[in-house]
Amino acid sequence: MFEFNKDYVIDDINIAINILNEDLDEEVHSFPPVPNALKDITTGINKGKLDENIRVRYKFPYGIWFRGQPRCCFNLEPTLFREKVYKELVCRDRIKNTNCIDGIRTLSYYTETSMLKHFMLRSNIDYLKIDSTLDWLCLMQHHGIPTRLLDWTESILIALYFAVREKNECDGYIFALNGARLNKITRIGKPRKALCTPDSVDVVLRAELSNAHSLKTLISNLRKKNLLNYVCENITDLDLIKKLKGFKTYNNDLVLEGNVKDLIVKLSLPIAFFPARKNDRMANQLSVFTLSGGKAYDKEIVKNFGNSIFYEPKGLVELDNEIKNEPNYLSRKFLKCFKIPGDSKLKIREQLKRVGIHDGSMYPELEYQANYIKKQWRIIEDENGEYI
Repeated sequence: MFEFNKDYVIDDINIAINILNEDLDEEVHSFPPVPNALKDITTGINKGKLDENIRVRYKFPYGIWFRGQPRCCFNLEPTLFREKVYKELVCRDRIKNTNCIDGIRTLSYYTETSMLKHFMLRSNIDYLKIDSTLDWLCLMQHHGIPTRLLDWTESILIALYFAVREKNECDGYIFALNGARLNKITRIGKPRKALCTPDSVDVVLRAELSNAHSLKTLISNLRKKNLLNYVCENITDLDLIKKLKGFKTYNNDLVLEGNVKDLIVKLSLPIAFFPARKNDRMANQLSVFTLSGGKAYDKEIVKNFGNSIFYEPKGLVELDNEIKNEPNYLSRKFLKCFKIPGDSKLKIREQLKRVGIHDGSMYPELEYQANYIKKQWRIIEDENGEYI
């Protein structure tokens, strides 16, 4: 589990607000100051030290995203890859709460490509604008099918809502992510922008991994969709471009070494991107995403595709741990964590509801509106006729 910041334990909504507003004075700055709690993932670096005089690329808090989790039983893994991770993690809250079963799961995993194709066949989406594999993944995510997408939000209060929404007996956590720093480490394409968009080559490639078992099928799919030239136009390695364009789908003449192996390694890493918010839920939740790379395989597929398969996905926590011992870690650190004590969740839920953050505002669909209305207008009395 990622270590949380012990200086900022969120047991009240005001602590979360102060994380963003600390040191903010009445004067309006064209580039507002970065709060102390997030300086180590945002401030510029000079000679190995944090230097507040170095202006960051974007005005704070743009590019700083948040994710709330109600418990610690998974390490920022998307649902598609989470089941395999469970076998290695035991919920720390089981020590104080034996009802938490999330640490005793058996090994299971999803066959991503089959799920994607099956969903495409069974979906009546004539009324939707589906332009890409990424659009399909976003639609699947919206309807609860495991994907390689991991939800984040631009609002720390919305992240707090998800961290306290359930599991009162377990401590919750809020993660803060600098997507631009992450992308500087993991991207393949030319860095025209620090934050990726749906048409960025890094996003396109990782989305297409969901429909490919090997590098061979990935290149074949890109060629069929007229995307291969676009991908090559956004790669700077001329030798790699030559190899990708010259690869024939009916043989395996692309040797997985050198720059081809480097490509496969990069494709195992996650990327942060700003999506097109095509539905009201994404707009209400100020949704942004990380998109995992890599591939989880069934053992039979491994037999069939041999050495041309992709590497296992590398998660955000694993990646952050890898770069911790590097001399330039300060300038590359992209992740922080804050803890919410389990016994504070009920109070924070009520605080959030009073400022308009609740099931009814986060989920516009009618079934969620119905549940919110039922809770709002249900009156409970005890045996003495007192309201409880």
